[in-house]
Amino acid sequence: MLRVAFVNIEGNIDHIITPSTDTAHTEGEVRGEWTIRLLPFSVDPTSYLKTKYWDGEFKDRDPSPGGYYAWKDNSWVLLEEELDALVSRKVKKLLRNSDWTQLDDTSPAKVPWAAYRAELRAFTRGNADHISQVIWPTEP
Repeated sequence: MLRVAFVNIEGNIDHIITPSTDTAHTEGEVRGEWTIRLLPFSVDPTSYLKTKYWDGEFKDRDPSPGGYYAWKDNSWVLLEEELDALVSRKVKKLLRNSDWTQLDDTSPAKVPWAAYRAELRAFTRGNADHISQVIWPTEP
């Protein structure tokens, strides 16, 4: 039996399957956006997905440093636009959730909440490369 790796144009293995027959796929065959690479059945698919890439042959690599990385030009690249968009959505949610603090009947609480909301509006993710690493302003 064989395993079949579906390798994208960047050399990243997008998924590995174990077909019911060894003749269903051919080495080097193009299927949509992937090129088929045949693997021995003995390889561990989970490990291969994390630690291998294709560059004329399967080569070793470090696992992805986080959820917002893509394999491009034989290295992991931070998907900054996606991470920034996620941070922006969370900032908008935090602002929405604190809108009530700026109503007239909350006058004693307005000043610290206004400062917090100003921090949110000016907020950036800094050097964080995952949403869990972002250090958010603290609610009053």
